[in-house]
Amino acid sequence: SAAAPVGAPGTEAVARCGNDALLRMFWHVIVEEGLLPSTLERKFLAFTLLQRVLPRLTPAQLPLALSPRLLHTLVDAIEGKERMLKPAAALTIKALVTAAQKSPTLRTALIS
Repeated sequence: SAAAPVGAPGTEAVARCGNDALLRMFWHVIVEEGLLPSTLERKFLAFTLLQRVLPRLTPAQLPLALSPRLLHTLVDAIEGKERMLKPAAALTIKALVTAAQKSPTLRTALIS
């Protein structure tokens, strides 16, 4: 089955939804169980998805998206010179910094 494009209305609806349970379920099933333990291409998609939803997340939703598994994959990708995911990881970190610069409440959530 073909995956929906990252900018598809469904991904935006999940991020904008005030329902943390829906976001938790989506992130767990799609990202944690589907994309991260899979191929490099799917890990890349997980990073891209995080980049796209970051500006729409509330500070309370941030820990759901920055799960231990995603952070571990991000750190693994950014370490080492020969990592194929390093550019995508660097863009994801840049997106985190940009989101923190634009939102003081998100910045506080990132460092807490």
